[in-house]
Formats: sequence, structure tokens, C-alpha cells
Amino acid sequence: MAYVVLSVAGDTLCSIARREGFSNCGTLRTTGANAGLLNGVLPPGSAVTIPQARGGWVYTKIAMGRRWTVRWRWPVAAPQAKVVRFVRTGPTPPANGDAIANLRISRYITSSADGNGNDDWVDHTHRTYDLASYTDSDAFNVEVVDPDRAGQTCVVRLEALRPTYAAGVLNGHQRFPAGAQRNARSLEVTLDPVAGDNTRHRSCYIRLVVDQHDKGVRPLQTLLVSDMVVAGDPEVEILDQDVRLLYEDPQCPRPAGDRCVMAQAEIPLRRGRSVRLVPRILRANRSGVVGTVGNGQGDDGVITRQELTDRIQQNVRRIWAQEEITFTMAPVETVDMPSDMLTVSDPEGAVSSGVNAGGVMPGVVGFTLTVELHAGGGPVNHDVGPYQVPAANTTQQTANALAGLVNALHVANLVTAVSQNPAIDGHAAG
Repeated sequence: MAYVVLSVAGDTLCSIARREGFSNCGTLRTTGANAGLLNGVLPPGSAVTIPQARGGWVYTKIAMGRRWTVRWRWPVAAPQAKVVRFVRTGPTPPANGDAIANLRISRYITSSADGNGNDDWVDHTHRTYDLASYTDSDAFNVEVVDPDRAGQTCVVRLEALRPTYAAGVLNGHQRFPAGAQRNARSLEVTLDPVAGDNTRHRSCYIRLVVDQHDKGVRPLQTLLVSDMVVAGDPEVEILDQDVRLLYEDPQCPRPAGDRCVMAQAEIPLRRGRSVRLVPRILRANRSGVVGTVGNGQGDDGVITRQELTDRIQQNVRRIWAQEEITFTMAPVETVDMPSDMLTVSDPEGAVSSGVNAGGVMPGVVGFTLTVELHAGGGPVNHDVGPYQVPAANTTQQTANALAGLVNALHVANLVTAVSQNPAIDGHAAG
């Protein structure tokens, strides 16, 4: 006859099964009443159904649901509670103050301790404080506190989680598809006891990377957090992913990643900021057609619209993720090249002085515009300006004034528009 036991802190289905005379969790997992307890940490006080009551501690070895599940005759002590954390191992003894709230993608060459590119980053066997690794704010460690493994090594599993969306808005996380995709985004890490506290264990320094090349340089201390464009899933945003830390029961016979979980933690990547991209492809021969994905017309640019979309969603996403930048993208358009272009800019964002370089004459802009229509006619020269640039004019004000002068020529089929580009990183204005 079945009966129920309540879990205690630190319990798993495997530990309860062993206390109740089974060799592992197999039989408890096949018991329907336990269906809601199969994944993740088992909360204290969970009601676990044991399918066959015991009449004492003496049993023959009998099959119980799975061929490798047996019952034995000796009692097993309950495990002690375990704790796992994401941390950064610093110069002072480990304490609760070195936990971290989010993760960042590495900006360094994977094998380099700093930005100099030297092959000098400590490897996966170094599980104590290292100054250069600690100075890299993108590197992190993981910690396990487990009194049952005092003085012994232990192993944890890191796994990147796929973001889920509703109408383009992040609304949760799930595991990547089982198999190659999940395996590529998982990492098993060994931890050593900390000097002075042999129940606390720390890992090597770990970095997040966005491609297989960087992963391959240090495969035992890098976790891949990448896109899914090649796999046909372009929705996945790198910076929307979370990373899960699993401390699994090493005696559980299930595959790594699906074993009984003794403790777990989950942490987000820094989400960063978002920009809007309006990509356009230029064509060599003018046609007057604006081609978009929706209308299927004029896909005759230097590359196809799908090629550009894939390159942005993969390559731009990977590069920008290292600077904590995501993007939304307008539909790609294929357009004619502008007949001509005039740029008015000051990289530092300074306004006009109103005078020329010598500082004695008014600052002026003027040029000759040569117009030749595709339908024939011309060339015809038109003088624009000179325009005296007022003091304190911004670059956009000057560009607007020049566009007004060109449009005032009233040349058929000639239209001038002003487009302000975003500021270069670190500069005041576009």
C-alpha cells in the first residue's frame, strides 16, 4: 500500500527514495502522484508518494518499476541543505557580499586576462583568487555550500536558457531544444573546497561568449550564449537569455541536466539598451522602385534583403551584445542610390562660430549643383548659396537651411531631404 513522506530541506526524489529503501528515484518518478515533483528543487514539506509500504528494514532485492531499482535493508540519513550562487571570487575570504545579480558577455580575447591580447588567462584548474581575472568585471565564478561534500570536490552544470516572447515582448525562459543546441549552451564545472571553510566550494573563473570560435579557445571555462539564426529561430535575442546553475545529485542515474536537483539558481544577462535599425540596400541601377520584404519587388541590391537580414540578426547581434546593445529592425528596403549627398557634421557636437577659420570673415557655404535628368535634358548648373552660417547654428540647422535653398530652385524631380544620423559613441551630437 502506498504512503506519503514529507521532504526536508536538501531532499531530492533520489535522497527520499534511498531513505525509503530504493536505490534511486526511478520508481518514485513513475508514480503518478509525484508527477508535479519531477523537475527542479524539491521544496521542503513536499508530499512524496512511496508506492509500496515497508514492513521493516529487511527486503529482498525486488524490481520496482525499473529493472535497476531495488530495495535494501539499511537506513540512510537525510541530506543537509545545499546553497548555490553566482559570485566573483575576490581577494577577501568568501562571504555573502560577493554575490552578483547579473552576467555580462566577455569583451576580451578568450585566452587573454586583459585587453592586451596575451595568452595569459588562468585556466579551468585555477579555482582560487586571481587578480587579473577579478579585474575583468565580465568574469564570474559559481559557488556551492554543501556540508555533505566537506573537503571534497563537487560538480555543477551551467545552462543558458532560451527567452520566450509574447507579441515581441520578453515573457519568460525555457530550456533550449534537447540535443546539439542545448549541449552547446551547457557547461559542467568542477569546484574545489575553499581554504578555511571546507563546506564552501568555488569554481574557476568563467566567461560568457557569443560564438563557437571563442568557445573553442577555452571550452572548459566558457559558456555559449548565442543566437539561433542558423537554426531557423531568429527571434532569440542574446541579451534576453538567462543562465541557470544546477547542482544535481551525482548518484541519480538520469542524464546530466535531467538529474534530481539538490539546489539551483538563475541569473539574467544584463539586458542593456535597445536601438532601432532602419536598414536599406542600395542598387546599382536606378529603377524608382522601393522594394520591401512585403511587396517582393526590386530585390536587386548589392545583396538580397534576406542576406542582409540574416547578417544583422547574427553578426551585428553578436558584436553589439558585447556592448550590451540590442535592436529592433524595420523591414529592409532596397532603394536607388541618392544622386548626391552633402554632409554637415561636427564630431564633437559644437555649434557654428559664425566666422571662417581665420576668425575675421563670416562663415559661408556655397556650391554648384549639376542636374542631369535620366529622361534626358541637361546638364544644367545651379548655384546654391552662398549661405552665411549664423553663429551658434547647429549642424542640423545648417543642413536644413541648405536643403531649403536647393528646394527653392524648383527643379523638376529634384527633392532634397535632411536626415540626422545618431551620434557616434561618446560624441555629443549626430
